Amino acid sequence: QQLVAGISHDLRTPLTAVIGHLSLLDQEWTVMEESQKRQSIQVALGRSQSVSHLVDQLFDYVLYTNHQVALHLQQLDPALLFVQLVDSFEPLVREKQMTLLVDLATVSKTYALDSEKLQRVVGNLMSNIAKYGAQQSQVTIYGKGTDQGAYELTFTNKMNQQVSHLPLEPSTNLTEWTETYFTSDRVSGRSAGLGLAICREIIEHHGGTMDLSSDGDLLTVTLRFY
Repeated sequence: QQLVAGISHDLRTPLTAVIGHLSLLDQEWTVMEESQKRQSIQVALGRSQSVSHLVDQLFDYVLYTNHQVALHLQQLDPALLFVQLVDSFEPLVREKQMTLLVDLATVSKTYALDSEKLQRVVGNLMSNIAKYGAQQSQVTIYGKGTDQGAYELTFTNKMNQQVSHLPLEPSTNLTEWTETYFTSDRVSGRSAGLGLAICREIIEHHGGTMDLSSDGDLLTVTLRFY
């Protein structure tokens, strides 16, 4: 219910801006300067695109939570797969002058993985790091096998001041954090929490787990595949 309420708020905010700018154009078109017209149109277009993106994410979230998305699994080496996926999204963090340290250990077994769905997971995580990570900080991505036969992948980065104040204790439920994270960036019109919720659903569809933890202003997302 909290997530739905948050999404409803985030839909209303850009829609209100779209309606406001279109109403202004409708009423003041003949007296507005060309520069004002262009600015209003650009704002309305940008807000409309935000709504479209959010609706797409919401649709995907509903599909995943209702188990209506089929995985196309292949037996893959997780280290090789995630090296390729991380590399494809590296420019996102490089643009923020972040340094990227990747150390993915190979293991003797393969895992049933859907590379396309996991590309979305990595893309969401790297996008969140770029949006909410501190500039000129280090991003570390480690991968290793565990004694329980799982492959564990961690993404660690320093959070910026916008989100570093949010509470994240070991007992914090992931859903609660994603809902809080989701609402933390409403001012800029971007949303991350729904993307994290989709990541969680994809990992759990693989029979794995996704956890978040913090140490000061360092945030770690841990993925485990079994």
